[in-house]
Parts: sequence; C-alpha cells; structure tokens
Amino acid sequence: MQAEVDGRSLEDWEIGAFFSLLAAAGNDTTRHSIAHALHLFTVHEDQREYLLEDLSGRLDDAVEEVLRYASSVQQFRRHATQDTELRGVPVKEGEKVVIWYCSGSYDEDVFPEPQTFDITRSNSKHMAFGGGGPHFCLGSAPRRMMIKYALTEVYTRMPDLRTGTPSYQVNNFIRGVHHLPATWTPTKG
Repeated sequence: MQAEVDGRSLEDWEIGAFFSLLAAAGNDTTRHSIAHALHLFTVHEDQREYLLEDLSGRLDDAVEEVLRYASSVQQFRRHATQDTELRGVPVKEGEKVVIWYCSGSYDEDVFPEPQTFDITRSNSKHMAFGGGGPHFCLGSAPRRMMIKYALTEVYTRMPDLRTGTPSYQVNNFIRGVHHLPATWTPTKG
C-alpha cells in the first residue's frame, strides 16, 4: 500500500489491479499444483505410502517435489536488457529469451534422476517459482502453505483417494488440469 514506482505512490486502481493479479495467479497455479499432487500420489503409490507413514513430518519435502516434478508454470519470455552469453550462446540486447522452468527443474546437473518422482529428494532448488531474482514469485510462501494444508485435509479425511486420468489444458504457459476424476471411500458419520 505504501509502494512507490518512479517516485510516485500507486493509485487506488493500480493497487486493486495488483491484488487482482496476485489472487488470480495464486489461485490458478495453486489449484493446478494440488491436482498434480493428488494424481502423482495415485500414480506413484510407493511415494504415497511413504508420505502417509508420517504425513506431517514428510509433507514439506513432498510439496517441494510436486512443485519440481509438475510445475504448473511452464515458461516465461523476457527480453535481454544487455548483450550477454548463456552457455556459450550469444544473446543480444532486446532479443527474446524463453525461460523454460519445467526444463530447469529436470536439469540432470542439479537433480539426480530428474525423471523420478521422489519425495525424499533433498535438493529442492526447483524452478517452480521462477528460480529467484527479480521475477521470483511473491506468492511462493502462501502457495506452499495452501498445497500443504490441502493435502493434509485430503489425506487425513480421505486417505484412500485415487485419481483417474487428468484432462489437461492445452497451452505452453500453464500445465493446468481441467478435470480430474477421483474416488474414495466415504466415512460413516
């Protein structure tokens, strides 16, 4: 509310637009991450069993692995602000550069066996929130918290929940889930 841009305070409409952006972006990515998590723990039954043996003790690492393995944001495009070089490839000022977060989170130089979904993985330096710097996601902490609490509620109330085949969005920006069928045994009560 007290932020200044170029020496001036933000106008009410700018503050409102900013909060609308944060709410929409956080909702979209978080709900997709929860759907990915539920499906991953259906497909990878061994990881689900391991998680449920100590849900509260293993959930933080599980959330990080879900974010790494199934990042909902796939890429962003930026413009180079100066001439530079990336892994031996020259990039001129003004050229477009695409940052593929989903690829960075599968970098074999950073993650041993990156194609394996493993919630015991100790390295959580994934790219799901932009990898740091000026474009790091402001909503990373609440997003982690919401995923963690959603999984806590699901697995303490419906521990046998299983998902069917997801129906995905078709685009190269968000790896989103349109529809995810699920089954579980209702509790009596």
